[in-house]
Amino acid sequence: MDFSVTLEADGGDPRAKTWTAEALNVSLDGMLLKSEDSLPIDTPLLLQFPAEWGKFRVAAVIVRREGTYHGSMFLDMGQETRQALDKFIYQQWRNSAGGGSLHT
Repeated sequence: MDFSVTLEADGGDPRAKTWTAEALNVSLDGMLLKSEDSLPIDTPLLLQFPAEWGKFRVAAVIVRREGTYHGSMFLDMGQETRQALDKFIYQQWRNSAGGGSLHT
């Protein structure tokens, strides 16, 4: 489930740096990002999800880094955002588990 997300340096400044990264894996707790920008551990970010997800933003922090791969953890996610994320993850899982249907 690879897709692009927009990263923004967290700080609330409208002139803050923004860039795009590839999200390689996502869960309700965080996501693995691939970015050519080197992001130190403990870097706070705002992650802007794609429009088809509802265009929500989530505060996150980088918790691990290996080369261009960065593990992030979501912070203080609201209930509505958590439900939207859960719904999209479940839909992606169903689509990859047999063309949209579950087989027993």
